[in-house]
Amino acid sequence: MEGVTEPTSSQRTRIRIPLDPEVFRRHRQLSSWKSPALLLCCYILTGAIICIAGQLSGWVLVAFVPAAVLMIAGIQGHMSILLHEGSHYLLHPNRQLNELLADASGMPLLFTARNYRTIHLAHHEHSGDPLRDPERQIYKGQSYNYSPSHRLGPVVVMLLRDLFFINAWNFLTGVQKHLATLPGHAMLTRHEGLRGLAILGLPLVAAGLSGVFWEYVLLWYGTLFTLTFFFLKLHIYGEHTGKQGPTEFERTWHHQPNPVFDFFVYPIRSGFHLEHHMYPSVPWHRMASFHGELMKLREWQESQALLNSDGYFFGRNTIWRNMLRGKKIQNQMSSSAETKVSASNT
Repeated sequence: MEGVTEPTSSQRTRIRIPLDPEVFRRHRQLSSWKSPALLLCCYILTGAIICIAGQLSGWVLVAFVPAAVLMIAGIQGHMSILLHEGSHYLLHPNRQLNELLADASGMPLLFTARNYRTIHLAHHEHSGDPLRDPERQIYKGQSYNYSPSHRLGPVVVMLLRDLFFINAWNFLTGVQKHLATLPGHAMLTRHEGLRGLAILGLPLVAAGLSGVFWEYVLLWYGTLFTLTFFFLKLHIYGEHTGKQGPTEFERTWHHQPNPVFDFFVYPIRSGFHLEHHMYPSVPWHRMASFHGELMKLREWQESQALLNSDGYFFGRNTIWRNMLRGKKIQNQMSSSAETKVSASNT
């Protein structure tokens, strides 16, 4: 087997993993139906939940709303990952359809595919750099600096700000401020404006004609700025260690799947974040299989061992302990992993 690596420019050191090139090629193949089908399911399920809410009243409606909010938060989480996939052109082999699907995923969450891609690819390029990684700057404005707090109070306050719109507002304004600093970057093009009118307007018209206008507005956007944003922030806290390098094996977490928790926080294989940063052209629907192939390689197993989170709040190596509370992750790879990975400066 030949040594294969697909390092982004964020990697200060080139790591060579002895992955069979045919395995890599096979896992890069895109599906023309899986992402569109998933997005369609998100729209249909949302419509069904809102229509059911519109038929209920009294205590039955009060009892239904928490379940509806929880499910819509999960749906919006899935759409956010589809937007992320679209930023890497992984939703469909056809680029134009990829952009349409990415906007249909992101615009209901108030993001265009182009704006998200601008920030996200810069994050890949400068992953971990406290000055050049835009995510580092945006989340700094939300009191998060990629390091654990030894006092519980600030962590609780930050999570409450995540849950009650405050940090959602800070996030949106932080994104706008960053994009405004980019020369020649238009916040919204005419084409995107017309597409947005269709993607955002048609559900509003359909909800109005169906008599569930306010149910749609309150359930969709009320959930988006509260519980969904809280789940997205939990997701973000477990993406990166805050270290600057020299490789993604120090900077990026991997999560062992937990189906229930992952549905809301790390949907559609997004917990494989280390794998994604190392191999960003592998789509979500092949990531589990791709991870299985990587885990057959001793070099990968040993190199990713420190970055393998076995739980979020409970476990031996948790995000709660490493990123929000308690000890920081070690600054360097274990000596055994270092000896197994062949590295050369790029």
